[in-house]
Parts: sequence; C-alpha cells; structure tokens
Amino acid sequence: MMDAAAVLAVEGLTCRFGGLIAVNNVDLNVRHGEIRALIGPNGAGKSTTLNLITGIYRPDKGSVRMGGQSLVGLQPSKIAKAGIARTFQTIRLWKQMTLLENVMVGHQCRTTAGLLDILLGTRKARDDEERTRTEAMEALELVGLGDRALRTASSLSYGQQRRLEIARALATIPKVLLLDEPAAGMNPQEVNDLVRQIQAIRDSGVTIVLIEHNMPLVMRIADRITVLSFGKKIAEGEPREIRENPEVIAAYLGRPDDDAAA
Repeated sequence: MMDAAAVLAVEGLTCRFGGLIAVNNVDLNVRHGEIRALIGPNGAGKSTTLNLITGIYRPDKGSVRMGGQSLVGLQPSKIAKAGIARTFQTIRLWKQMTLLENVMVGHQCRTTAGLLDILLGTRKARDDEERTRTEAMEALELVGLGDRALRTASSLSYGQQRRLEIARALATIPKVLLLDEPAAGMNPQEVNDLVRQIQAIRDSGVTIVLIEHNMPLVMRIADRITVLSFGKKIAEGEPREIRENPEVIAAYLGRPDDDAAA
C-alpha cells in the first residue's frame, strides 16, 4: 500500500525477462530523510528494482511515484531531473579527467544554457559554468575528496573512486540517492569513512536507498531495511527486527530441512 508521506513510493512493481519474474509485486515506500537498505541474496532482484526506478528498465506492472509524480515511462535523464540519482555496482568514471571535471558532468542536467550560449560565451553560459563548478566542489567536499579536486580520477584508490561516483551523483542535486553496493571492494577503514559520509549526505537533506551485502554496515546505518528473495519482498522493518526474522535467516543461510533434503 502506498504511503502518503513517502518521498519515493513504489507499488506493485513487477518485471519479467522472458519466463523469469525478476521483480514480483514489490512495494517500497521511502520517507524523506530516511536511510533505507535493500538487501537479499544474489539474484534477489535488488539492482533490477533500482533499474526500474531510474528508467533503465520499464516495469511490466506497478507504479513508481516521487512527490506525486509518476516516473514510469520517463527517460533516465528526466528521472534524474525529477530528483533521483544513482551509482552502479561497477565503477564508471572518466579516468583521465580530473575529479572536478568528472563531478561537473553530473550537474549538466541542471544547466539551462543552450549550445548557442556556450558557443557565444554568453552570460547565461558563464553563470552555468560557475554554478556547476560550485556544486561539484561542494559534492567533492561532502565525500571527503575536496582536496583532490584537480587530480585525475586514475590517481585514486578503489574506495576513493567509489566516493567520486557518489559525488558525481550528488552533483545532480537529488532528493533521493540510490547507491548500488557502495562498500564493495573497500577495506574496513574505507567502510568507516563511507558510513560517516552517507550519514553526512542524509543530514544534508538527501534521502538514501542503498543495496549492500556488508551486513555490519547495513545494521549500523539503516533506519529501515527491505529484504528481497527471488524477486519478492519477504520482510521489512528496523535492523533489530530484520536480524531476528526467521524468513530472512532462512533466505541467507537456508533452512535446516533444506540441508537434510539435499
């Protein structure tokens, strides 16, 4: 059921690939200022759900609404303008560009100058350029990379590159930020830094939905957790409730009778 207070409201979301139902009648209501974790075993439909929300895939059934606006059928660029940004499991950066340049690209969806303005160097184009640079620097500062703004992306460690992707998403000025396995490949210190940065992003007014397999991180940072298994939602609640939920334990560890049958 759709929550009237939700900033992002997903209802009955369903997606099929041939005979496979990848996402099966999923509801997801995320409130403003929340950190919501979306967890589940590999193949549970988590990334597919983000792809449906952001317009990469179109659902076979169901609705995705943000602030009352339907997002189903919109191009990903339009959904970004509506206020949803995301990162991906695999890092997608321009390695030979500076950090600042990488993040400035993310702000382009908020610029208003046209090609003629840019070619003529009009005041509108100059104002856009300055605003884009300012927003990019603020995003880099928020993820702890402001002091490296003029270095190339290739000079960063793996964990820093993941933070750069988050900064680029933030440069779109989102209301909701979707993070797909942001801690993947990070060492414990980088994970601790990431936790602080995600909390700082939430404190800045951005609602966050993250997919993550690092359960200590999830239990530490999430306000609420939604659990998927084989494309269906099997549980939802606060970390303590999820930790003790027998269906969640079975989905991750298998039931004793499953082992006996095997």
